[in-house]
Amino acid sequence: MKRTSQFFVFVFITGLALTSCEKESKSIASLDYEIQVSEDDAIATDIFDDVINDVEFLETVFSLKSAAAVVCRTVDREWKADTLYLTITYNGECENEVYNRTRTRSGQINVKQFNGPRFMPGATRKITFNNYYMNDVKVEGEHTIISQGYNEDSTAITYLVNVNNGSLTFEDGVVVTRNAEKTRLHYFGENRYDLSDDYWIINGTSTGTNFQGNSYSRTISNLKALKTCVHFVSGTVTLNINDEAPVMLNYGEGGCDDKAWVSKHGESKEIILREKRNKNRK
Repeated sequence: MKRTSQFFVFVFITGLALTSCEKESKSIASLDYEIQVSEDDAIATDIFDDVINDVEFLETVFSLKSAAAVVCRTVDREWKADTLYLTITYNGECENEVYNRTRTRSGQINVKQFNGPRFMPGATRKITFNNYYMNDVKVEGEHTIISQGYNEDSTAITYLVNVNNGSLTFEDGVVVTRNAEKTRLHYFGENRYDLSDDYWIINGTSTGTNFQGNSYSRTISNLKALKTCVHFVSGTVTLNINDEAPVMLNYGEGGCDDKAWVSKHGESKEIILREKRNKNRK
């Protein structure tokens, strides 16, 4: 009888151990998946934001009435009544580096600007694309940027940014979609016409489908971008995929590097941010 009891105790303990290992294995596997999702989400965010960054760069250049800094693209400007139309054409044959960010672009970005200069409250820009690629990723959709004007001490300007029917098509045919509503605070450095010491704080939400076709929603909290850094330097993105528990992507505490942290269910792992998606990913 005693041996029988011991046998059942042994089986029970072994079962608990196996169950624990199985749960741990599932947790690790799940986190690995979320790391992939977070990495791809970071790349997608970088590509979408790059559009606005380059448009703002070109607007600053032309506000100085000098195109000396414009390389690898031409810009056509046309006024129709009170509306300015910009057509930015990229030659796709060279890589240009602007403030430590290297990008290969081809195709066209079209900008329609109305309701006054871009710093004035209510000024609106609509950005669309014509066969436009960034780092071999096709970008589509419409960005609407509405100025809210300067803050009280004129050190920053707030923009409302809406992304409608946004999509990215990667080289392997994977499509990521996005609709977004964000606020983008542009803080100026000492020289209003030198973007190198400017920074941005971004908050908002977005929805869409990820690289595996799963629905997601995102909450963006105080993402900080510097012109001199390739990736965001601080802030978080909380991802909800289907009905699963949320995963958080944390960009850190302000360091200009390629590191971030992914966490879920109390488990956290450091990752290295990339500029291109792994084409061999399943």
